[in-house]
Amino acid sequence: MVLAVLLAGLGQISSPESLAKFTYQSVEAILKAQPLPTPTTKTPPKGIFVTIESDGKVLGCRGTLDSSEATIELEIQKSVRAAAIFDPRYHGVHIGNKPFAVTLTIVDRFEPIGSISSLLPQEGLILRSKLGVGIVLPYEGKDPFIRLNWAYTKAKTPHGEPVQLERLFAQRYRHPEQK
Repeated sequence: MVLAVLLAGLGQISSPESLAKFTYQSVEAILKAQPLPTPTTKTPPKGIFVTIESDGKVLGCRGTLDSSEATIELEIQKSVRAAAIFDPRYHGVHIGNKPFAVTLTIVDRFEPIGSISSLLPQEGLILRSKLGVGIVLPYEGKDPFIRLNWAYTKAKTPHGEPVQLERLFAQRYRHPEQK
């Protein structure tokens, strides 16, 4: 009964595919300097990452392992702004009239691992150190040792420093879908 009341208070929940489309529409609004679309659903919060690509190149990617917003839709819009405007690696998204796509990565869970040798391409990697956190999303590279090097770089952590490694389980949705 309590769960039903809580879910009723959230309103309609979006499918992952419609959340990916909402992510695309939000990026499109930012790129056209228009107001962000108003969410019509209130999906329970989760950690998410938004990746913006054009011509096979990443133009921006931002997100979080744990949501700080009340709904996933609000978390998406926060990450869209960050990916399109504030990702320091890419200096803002500028694509003109070129087509673009977004990938919405929805975090399911993460768990400690002792070794990366069994890491599968569909699993992400989290490296935590006292200097930072490096996150390599699922399907970013196939070789676990290359992914580990990327995680060290993203965490601004030299090899040899004490680190904690975690396997990241997530679902990825692209809009428009690849053909």
